[in-house]
Amino acid sequence: MNQFIKYIILVLLVIIGVYFYNNAIVVGTITGIISFIIVESVEGLTDAFSNPSFFYSSKIRYRNSFIRLSMSYVIRIKCNDKYFLIKGLRLPNQYQPVGGVYKFYAGAMNIFKKLDVHDDDIIPVDSVSKNDLRIRVRGKHVLHFLKWFDSRIDRETSPLREFKEELVDSGILSKENFSSFDFVFLRRESIGIRYAEYVGGPELIMGDVFELLTNERQLDELNTLKKRRSKRFIWADADKIKRLGVVPRREFSQSISPTAIWLL
Repeated sequence: MNQFIKYIILVLLVIIGVYFYNNAIVVGTITGIISFIIVESVEGLTDAFSNPSFFYSSKIRYRNSFIRLSMSYVIRIKCNDKYFLIKGLRLPNQYQPVGGVYKFYAGAMNIFKKLDVHDDDIIPVDSVSKNDLRIRVRGKHVLHFLKWFDSRIDRETSPLREFKEELVDSGILSKENFSSFDFVFLRRESIGIRYAEYVGGPELIMGDVFELLTNERQLDELNTLKKRRSKRFIWADADKIKRLGVVPRREFSQSISPTAIWLL
């Protein structure tokens, strides 16, 4: 129903309430309903003006379609002009930033039920991917989901887990020098809602970018690591990352993920 017609009907209800009932409770209730709808509409207009393309895709074009969401983070590990990239597990021929998908906690299930959140149907849910924030939600609920995500409630908020698993527990970095570590948040990156062939539908990829903070011993170890040759990781400069691993006039041997550009 047209929003304007809704407002007219609600105003008429208030008038009827005042005329026939002259009841403060009835009038207050109807007025409250009107206020709620107006507030909701104003918030919708705010979203529409702040990011019209995103609003159109989520609220109109894919309103009733499932959109695949991947809520992730990457960690910038930089020594001089080189960035550390690790070999992927799911895409073993590709190098990517250290990082992964955020996990959600049990408390999130209430809001997930309300927003009709579904498991991802591309990557199987197993012991590794369980509770990943790689999910599907209808377009009309995407903005509400992102507001929940930004609240940081009932979800993972730090990149510590993936850093420890990928670099320390794997033995690439020593437990002696990296028994503790910290990060600073830099910014959020996004590949806006777009149709993805491998998904067979729309997809939204978002990633928080963190930077590893190092002390002197940790920095020395990273500089030593730069001199090692390994198939498990590479160090790439900005130009190579921008070209996704392609080096002019050289045989192509190291594919780099598009999300590595977020490190620059």
